[in-house]
Amino acid sequence: MRNVVQAQNMLAPLLAPLMLFSGYAIPKNQIPHWAMPFYYASFFQYAIALYEINCFTGMVFTDYNIDLRHPTKIRPLKRGEQFLEAMGLDPETHHPRDYLLILLGYAAAFTFLGYFVVKRAVAQKNA
Repeated sequence: MRNVVQAQNMLAPLLAPLMLFSGYAIPKNQIPHWAMPFYYASFFQYAIALYEINCFTGMVFTDYNIDLRHPTKIRPLKRGEQFLEAMGLDPETHHPRDYLLILLGYAAAFTFLGYFVVKRAVAQKNA
């Protein structure tokens, strides 16, 4: 990398597949088989799932919502847990703690990787 602008220009193409295949731009059941590794590698899907579990657990809806499996049909969702189950996030099996630990693991990995990349770049510049 010669400068910061060049590094920033490389960041978008690296993050685009992770955002696209995170299960929110393209629903998980419509992601092609070859792209499923991007789904499981995407820290975006873990962060959004953690947010949804945190927000919708215990929520009570007072109006009608669209059935996510059949968008043309409208059915009442009475609880946030029903919404989470429709999204594939059963609160009984998907715990916020697990998603938080995964995100902390990503943060630790990126921190260590960034440290060694910067250390190597500085060493090459000084040599």
